[in-house]
Amino acid sequence: LAIILGAYWAFVVIPEDKSARQLRRRLRAEVVPEGPRTDNLTRRAAPLSALKGLDALLGRTGRLVEPLRRTVELSGLSITIGVVVLASIFAASSFYVIVRIVTGLNWAAAVVAIAAGAVPYLLVRWAAVRRTRLFEDQFPQAIDLIASSLRAGHAFTSGISMVSDEVADPTG
Repeated sequence: LAIILGAYWAFVVIPEDKSARQLRRRLRAEVVPEGPRTDNLTRRAAPLSALKGLDALLGRTGRLVEPLRRTVELSGLSITIGVVVLASIFAASSFYVIVRIVTGLNWAAAVVAIAAGAVPYLLVRWAAVRRTRLFEDQFPQAIDLIASSLRAGHAFTSGISMVSDEVADPTG
């Protein structure tokens, strides 16, 4: 009995105890730092502009650019907020100078400049509304496709995959 217990202790208990001690040592060494980890778990906000100076300037405006950011995201266009702002400034200043030279009237040039400055935003807004309407038209088809895949016995994720493959953008 002593030989069996000794062998059990030597070949089972000691190695298990050693691995348990190593595990406890590793767990103590890996203390989780205080605060949230943002390594690769969260998506970083897209830059507001490709120009660093304009990006910093737009970043300081705070929540003022949020409606424009949302409109650009909804439009699906591959542009930044900085492009829209710079296009508005360029259009407004160009039309102001042209109308001021042609007519010589400051008030007419200012009115035309305001209207021309709004054109880039209105184009982005039009693209966002068009894309949203297209999504609303395609959404019932996507839901029907998911429902039919579930009825056929496929997993929900397979239905989502089928929608992404078979339904056009933006719903796909």
